[in-house]
Amino acid sequence: MDAVTGTAAGVPFTALPPPAATDSPAPLLVTWHVLDAPRTDAAFAAALPLADVPAWTVHLGMPMCGARMVDGVLARWLTRQLTTEWSADGPR
Repeated sequence: MDAVTGTAAGVPFTALPPPAATDSPAPLLVTWHVLDAPRTDAAFAAALPLADVPAWTVHLGMPMCGARMVDGVLARWLTRQLTTEWSADGPR
């Protein structure tokens, strides 16, 4: 079976089924990527060596990355946060 992609509760995901069909329920493994590469749920799913794990693997898309990026640029969001949340004296 191929990857299942979609959005649940506003969170994009990539789900991969277990490598072999089974009559019993398969466990579920949920992951999320970091802000450094790979920055999307699909890229993270491709990067992790979990193809032989006998479980469903669901990779969640994190805020400010991939499909959830502000204006398509993480740096723009980070700059906005730093200039509005911080002053010379520290956090506001």
